[in-house]
Amino acid sequence: MSTQYRNLAIILAILFVTVVSIVKLQNRPIDDKKTTKSTKEIEFNDAKIIEVDTKEQKSITTADTIYKTSDTFVSHNIRFINRFKDILEAKEALQKGDDMEFYRNVRFKRAGGFRYHTNKALYNRQNDILTINAHFKALRQEDSFFGESMVYYGNQHYIDAKRIDSVLSLEKK
Repeated sequence: MSTQYRNLAIILAILFVTVVSIVKLQNRPIDDKKTTKSTKEIEFNDAKIIEVDTKEQKSITTADTIYKTSDTFVSHNIRFINRFKDILEAKEALQKGDDMEFYRNVRFKRAGGFRYHTNKALYNRQNDILTINAHFKALRQEDSFFGESMVYYGNQHYIDAKRIDSVLSLEKK
């Protein structure tokens, strides 16, 4: 009899562990990026979008492809020009509300200033603030600098860069 009780106890233990495992798997948090498929609501090819208000032109966006999912615009080979004529270009961009995330081969050119290169940048359209939290390089004629991160305040035409190395030309003109 003791062998039968022991076998029954083992079977009950295995059954208990199996049931608990199934319950835990069903209650686990879902990773939306892996399980949710984006559905395109609308798509434009060779697109140009000009944003205006009653006073001025606010921005111009051109892209090879722009499509909208539920709450995000996705752009490929994008060129974005803000009201200050600063230019942001990238292979890909995501826009949710006023925030635009630029990815892969990101280039930023300030009107009359440096050209910046990085792989990821975040631009807030309402505040005209560009944030780069990745290594970047900036070039202008013979001048260059490399940094760890930076924030560009477009309204003030002011840059706050962290941990930079620079090479500046000090020629008399």
